[in-house]
Amino acid sequence: MLKTWMSLSLLSIEAHHVMWLRSLKLMAGGSGANREAVLMTTEKVAAAQEAFWGVLQGGTTDTVIGGYRSKVRANRKRLSR
Repeated sequence: MLKTWMSLSLLSIEAHHVMWLRSLKLMAGGSGANREAVLMTTEKVAAAQEAFWGVLQGGTTDTVIGGYRSKVRANRKRLSR
């Protein structure tokens, strides 16, 4: 249970950082902001579908959280460049 709580806490912190980076990109405007807005929405739908199917196939809470964390980390890396 402690592992799950820690993973959720880290996911929250990492997601907050990505939201901040995305906000900066969106505020800058231009074609990069448009691409980011489209990417953001399509990624969210895909991640939710992946989590849904993972749970239906017997995935654990930690597996679902881990999937979200890997996507958030990839976004943080991409947006930090």
